Amino acid sequence: MNPLHYTWEPHNMPMTPHLIWAAAEAFTRGKYKPFYSINSFFIKDRKGRWGFAEQDLDRVGEFFFKNPEEIIKLAELWGKKLQKFNEITKRIKDLSELPDKELYKLYWEFYNAYVDQYSVPALVNTLDFYFENWLKTRADQKEFFVLTAPGKESFIQKEMRELKESKIEEHVEKYFWLGNNYAHTEVLGKDYFLRRKDEEINIFKKIDKKELMNKYNISEDLMKSVEECIYLRDERKKYNMIGNHYLVVFLGEIGKRNNISLEDMKYTLPNEIENINKEKIKLRKQPYLVIMTPDEDFHYYGQEAQELHDKMFNVQHGKVNEIQGRPACLGRARGTVKVIMDESGFSRMKEGDILVTSMTRPEFVPIMKKAAAIITDEGGITCHAAIVSRELNIPCIISTRIATQKLKDGDKVEVDADKGVVRKV
Repeated sequence: MNPLHYTWEPHNMPMTPHLIWAAAEAFTRGKYKPFYSINSFFIKDRKGRWGFAEQDLDRVGEFFFKNPEEIIKLAELWGKKLQKFNEITKRIKDLSELPDKELYKLYWEFYNAYVDQYSVPALVNTLDFYFENWLKTRADQKEFFVLTAPGKESFIQKEMRELKESKIEEHVEKYFWLGNNYAHTEVLGKDYFLRRKDEEINIFKKIDKKELMNKYNISEDLMKSVEECIYLRDERKKYNMIGNHYLVVFLGEIGKRNNISLEDMKYTLPNEIENINKEKIKLRKQPYLVIMTPDEDFHYYGQEAQELHDKMFNVQHGKVNEIQGRPACLGRARGTVKVIMDESGFSRMKEGDILVTSMTRPEFVPIMKKAAAIITDEGGITCHAAIVSRELNIPCIISTRIATQKLKDGDKVEVDADKGVVRKV
């Protein structure tokens, strides 16, 4: 296994080892074929980069492109797996009352159900990747947006709609996990949702694609499968947020019993929870790289991890004057960069600034409305930034991978979202 033999597609996000491990295993160790042969993640100072081999994305994506009915079968299978997962979460209540043996048994029931259900929608990344690359060589940007538009309401849009329609107490109970990621979880309360209740965002509208499907000879089955992939990929994020909430509940209780802080527990791995090694926790707080295959894990630490990561992802040190990403809403703008990662930076955002962040979340909407353009490290066609920027008609570029690293507050930039390019000026 040589990771330098692969071309790696990076995804940047906050990350800690325990909270990423189940999802990483789902990608390489799921029961469903065809599957990924390898994936990787790198963590430094709670900031992570998850890598997928483009060779895998191409190989598996081509299979689904030629056999679109297999995606529909996966969607049906996922519903059954989610039922089991949801049943187990209902049993996770006051863990402090459980004896150690029962606590660990419940943890493993939950963990295995999490990996099992997550391994089904993990496969849909590949058809997204393959179809979008296939389409880019044929369609212009406007046609591309039409053909990759969601066919169903995403959980983000559903949450926005229900926030206006439902009682606030019911909404809190249903969406308390909305702020979670692979490094941090919190239980959102009534105040958070009340602050957002007056957001003016349009409801989902389905786009007619028939004319373009005929133009590019895209079958009904393929289009249905692409739309299902877009939906499943988005729903997968939802269950990741929910899953990480419960992982942290377990880690908090196990940590208390072992006199280890929750933050340190996040640097354990699942197979260590019954025999925690504090030295390994310290080791993983250095730069930490894992290469995961179906049969084996390869661990690298410190300088060795950093150097291998830089080679794998062809990291360019020094200044960059142009950044490339994916258009999410067309248009052009110039302005001053504001790099804002969370609510603590919202007060810095002024009308006409260029918002730069890793990814947006529902609480970002008020500052998104002020932005002349939006740039994110992360995101796909159904991400929060893509959805909201289209509703607000603000130029937006997603999936730049490096924007928050290479741009800083005060930089003057030109955003060409028609071409997916950000230039310093």
